[in-house]
Amino acid sequence: MIANPYYGIWHDARIYLVMGLQHLEPEAFVRDVWFMFGAQDRYSLFDEFYSYVLQVLPVAQAAKLLAALGGFFWMGAVLYFAKGIVSPKKAIYCALILGCVPLCYGMQDGAVLLLVESFANARPFALASAVLGMAFFVRGYYFRSFLFFLLGLLIHPLLAIWAILACVGVFFSDIALLVFLCVTVLAIGIASIFGVGDFSLMDTTWYDLVKNTSVIVFPKDSESVAWGAPLWWISLLALAGRMRSDKVGRLYDVVSFISAWTFLIAILVSFFFPVIFLAKVQVWRAYWVALCLGVMAGTEVWSIPENPRAKWLWRAVICLSFLSADAGGWIFILLAWFYFSCNRFHGWVNARWQTIECFPLWRWGRMSVWCVLAIVVFLKIFPIQYREVMIGGGKFEIAYVLLAVLIFPVVIACISFSHDVVLMVLSISFAVFSFFVWDQRSLETMRLESFYGVHSGEWLSSGIKKEDVVYWPKIDSGPWFILGAAGYAQSVQGVGIVFSREHASLLYRRERMIKGLGLPKGNGIGENEFDLHASMFHPFSLTRKSVVALCQDNDLDIVVDDVRYSSLPSNMFYLGGGVSGKAWYVFDCREIRKII
Repeated sequence: MIANPYYGIWHDARIYLVMGLQHLEPEAFVRDVWFMFGAQDRYSLFDEFYSYVLQVLPVAQAAKLLAALGGFFWMGAVLYFAKGIVSPKKAIYCALILGCVPLCYGMQDGAVLLLVESFANARPFALASAVLGMAFFVRGYYFRSFLFFLLGLLIHPLLAIWAILACVGVFFSDIALLVFLCVTVLAIGIASIFGVGDFSLMDTTWYDLVKNTSVIVFPKDSESVAWGAPLWWISLLALAGRMRSDKVGRLYDVVSFISAWTFLIAILVSFFFPVIFLAKVQVWRAYWVALCLGVMAGTEVWSIPENPRAKWLWRAVICLSFLSADAGGWIFILLAWFYFSCNRFHGWVNARWQTIECFPLWRWGRMSVWCVLAIVVFLKIFPIQYREVMIGGGKFEIAYVLLAVLIFPVVIACISFSHDVVLMVLSISFAVFSFFVWDQRSLETMRLESFYGVHSGEWLSSGIKKEDVVYWPKIDSGPWFILGAAGYAQSVQGVGIVFSREHASLLYRRERMIKGLGLPKGNGIGENEFDLHASMFHPFSLTRKSVVALCQDNDLDIVVDDVRYSSLPSNMFYLGGGVSGKAWYVFDCREIRKII
């Protein structure tokens, strides 16, 4: 909880929240561009579960509860999975790494999608369900595995499907997997050539909008692709698969195979052949399985050498390859795979190794190397980034690396102490401390979220109807969460445009119209006209002329602004001090169209 603080309803938490609200009041969002052409809720049951929670708890508390439950579910799942693969002590370390280290499974550099996300969304629940499915699979409990895989599919099919394919692939040979892959790719290629439904290619405008708006779907250019990290984890799994001949070893091999080919296919789709079906499926998501299983494989690879004197050099090679992953460090892992695969090369290296150990000052040299490597690896995992931490109402700025320095010794102490009483006291103290510092929302965010879902407030008496389409430029999520109404052209509506060409085109048309009004906005420097999140499409303020121009669109019913234009009919509602403490004015476009 300390490593993954809660910052409120942001990122994709907004999307999952509006899907939950839409289940409670479907008529309110029927004209929203995000729902008009079919939203992501048709692929998941999580939003229905979210809607049940929203009927019991206020929005802010419901989102916080689901964020916490998702994290606990994930931690419990990876711990149980790891215990079926490695020793109990190593399993705890694996769970700590998977729960605390920000491991990104996207194609791009940067933490866009992490294995652990501290906001309310479907991904932690789907990932945990799929991990439990794999855990029961390696233990031989196939019916339980099926049930959890099914649960993962119902929550988030784009994530769970890759764990299922990995487990199914265990029963097939390498040749069979390669043949299946070739046949599938060939069939999709032929279908795309003949333009069969979703197997056709995306048109240019839609492709440009997705590429520049949805950065997780298509990388903007080759320089933004994270080449090194995926190849490092894939190589690590291949090496671990060489070390074991049981079901787990075969699972390592299959996951390495699937991850490598899906990564290649994702590159081809992103830059050369944007097939609609593959763009929607987002095959790069298979990489999450490689990350999760790779951590466990890493603990096994760490202890490969039988010669105790060789272990330190082996671990140094692993650390160096990890540090240089972006510069081709994964090649070290492939060379290690070749080393253990070729007996003749293996013997040659062992003979040279005995000669190296005879050098003077060998022990001191290797200790120095280890100290340097330990510090550098630690700083790579926990970079020196400053984070504001709120404790007891006070705000403190602390380096993220210092948090890790303080947290991990306590955790390791809890694991190492054998006395039950000491272990219990340390665990309870650490849990209480984590609970109090987990919520890192600012006071402004908490005040704003206190208005979410309160749709019976005084603003509904200001002329806003439940089925109205609202444009509120100063609070992007205001139409959805404060008014409980459909939005007109919000930045957040640009999420998920890969699933519908019509959604992308309509939102693009509206935002281009807003841009053409010449309103004060961001400077637009470095922005792309196909980026639907760009500030050039989202003005800071309106004018009387712009309100009149906006209302000429018959699809827009209400404009909300904090400035009153006396010549235009308007009503008013007051939103408390959490936003600005000012009155908000409601301009009814239906009335304005009558008088203009």
